[in-house]
Amino acid sequence: MRRAYKAMIAIIDEQVGRILATLEDKGILDDTVILFTSDHGEMMGDHGRVQKQSPFQASVVVPAAIRHPDYLRGERNASPVELTDLTATILDIAGIDPQQALGKSWPAFHDRVPCRSLLPIIAGEAERIRDYAFSECSGQWQMIQSDRWKYVRWLQYDDPDRVPEQLYDRQDDPHELRNVIGLPEYREAADWCRRRREHVLDRTPPAQLRWAPIIGE
Repeated sequence: MRRAYKAMIAIIDEQVGRILATLEDKGILDDTVILFTSDHGEMMGDHGRVQKQSPFQASVVVPAAIRHPDYLRGERNASPVELTDLTATILDIAGIDPQQALGKSWPAFHDRVPCRSLLPIIAGEAERIRDYAFSECSGQWQMIQSDRWKYVRWLQYDDPDRVPEQLYDRQDDPHELRNVIGLPEYREAADWCRRRREHVLDRTPPAQLRWAPIIGE
């Protein structure tokens, strides 16, 4: 499985190289913004799991590489980012306001677009656009991740007094092997994450409840 995955990565690398070479041959590389990303990671046996749909690092963190010809700074940034931020970045680079382009006037909550443009980071004007990222998966779990903390709330439960939760200190436990949610010394960190999860859910209600939008134009 790992050999097959390495082969797929190799062919993607080769094809990206062909794209860059073509842009350079046509003389338009310096007029082109390139954004490379993926929709999900792959567990590859980590934590005894395969495939995706997991809140662990190998699945939930995806590549995000941006080449803007006006800002060839070659820097890396490890601050939290959400996939919706890439949408805002593309629109912002094109001179389009993301909130106006993506928001709808009805119903009211459709104008609450949580995406944020990465252009200030690309241009070297800011080091981060958010302090934590929110992620969720098919009604299975919701997650808050900051530079240090990862909090996971599993949604498949029946007893409201026994909610399955996980908390990982990624500073001391980068491989997310020790769930510290019940330890007294981590209570403040757990509450910090819970409040931010509630804030995201309160401020950005779902625009759709199924794969197809429930509200048309």
